[in-house]
Amino acid sequence: MEPTIASALDSHFSIWPDASGEPVGEAEIAAAEASLGMSFPAEYREFVARYGGGVVRDTDIVGLRAAPFMGEGSPGVVEETLRWRRQMPQLADWLVIAVDGGGNPIGFSPRGPAVLVFDHDFGGLIELAPSFNVFVRELLARM
Repeated sequence: MEPTIASALDSHFSIWPDASGEPVGEAEIAAAEASLGMSFPAEYREFVARYGGGVVRDTDIVGLRAAPFMGEGSPGVVEETLRWRRQMPQLADWLVIAVDGGGNPIGFSPRGPAVLVFDHDFGGLIELAPSFNVFVRELLARM
């Protein structure tokens, strides 16, 4: 994760401490990756290690520790990813890290670091950002 992004997230979470989860150790991250059969993109992996998960502006980014703002019983990245893989065969190799306001999954395919959204109504795939850093930067820039 770029230092400027980490610093901006630290600032964001210091203002809204209930928007951040808790740090996660390497062994737990590795176990989650193994259970999903894929490695997390490096920038997202660092986000999970530092924050666990979190709410950035209006987006719940799931990880391995839910932020209090996400509500009790919120799914983690493993549960969210497996749920979408079961519901939509087109996402069988995805890592789902969020769901937009329209109920569309946001995540990564194994083909690259871009953050994508799959519009389940139209069957379309849209690139939201070329990387997790850019995705977070754009979320933080929202008013």
